[in-house]
Amino acid sequence: MAVAEVQRTRGTRQLDAAMQSLRASVHGVAACIRDADGETLGQALIQIREAGIDPLEAVFATGVRRFDESGEYKPHGALSLTAWLRWRCKLSGGAAMERVEIARQLRSCPRPRRRSRRAT
Repeated sequence: MAVAEVQRTRGTRQLDAAMQSLRASVHGVAACIRDADGETLGQALIQIREAGIDPLEAVFATGVRRFDESGEYKPHGALSLTAWLRWRCKLSGGAAMERVEIARQLRSCPRPRRRSRRAT
């Protein structure tokens, strides 16, 4: 088996495991929302944005940027990245265009520097 194929298989397994964990977490949060009320429900909504939706949108934007740069949407027959997002991710035209614009703006954003870890 070629190195690239091994890496792709490993990457697919890692993604599958992460997605299974994410789905389980979403189901757990959904159960909490069903049972929550009052202030707890309000706090849960805030936490869903802060811990779930916003970080996932950031990851999605990074992925869209990389997918745009790779041009991998073209072999699927999509005429543009926006068309591919509408088709494959089931986004509205406006939502797809917004995601592409955000992803392309990421190119001009400064990259955060990683802190070096010191031995303690």
